[in-house]
Amino acid sequence: MITVTIKGPDLAAAAMSANVRIEANSEIALDTVSSATEGDAKAECPVRTGELRDDIKTYRAKLLRQIGNNKFYAPFVHNGTYKMKGRPYLLNAFNKNSGSLIPEIQRLGT
Repeated sequence: MITVTIKGPDLAAAAMSANVRIEANSEIALDTVSSATEGDAKAECPVRTGELRDDIKTYRAKLLRQIGNNKFYAPFVHNGTYKMKGRPYLLNAFNKNSGSLIPEIQRLGT
């Protein structure tokens, strides 16, 4: 029987290394999935002049991606009004792509 015990700084160094790898792979996976989500949102966005579609952007922060518009009328188009049915292009794009984040992180980890 062989027994290996790792104590002290060796274990801490291994944990830190794993954490750095997981975080880096998560950033890459977030970029991949958010890029696909932004593309799907642009493809589904209703177009009259193209301004709303062209305004869809991905905003990055550490381990966070936010996709949306800055046009004041974006929520009215997306959610609808009492006169107009909503066209939820952002929500539909999110629903289409959200399930691929964990598999993408796992793929990168192999």
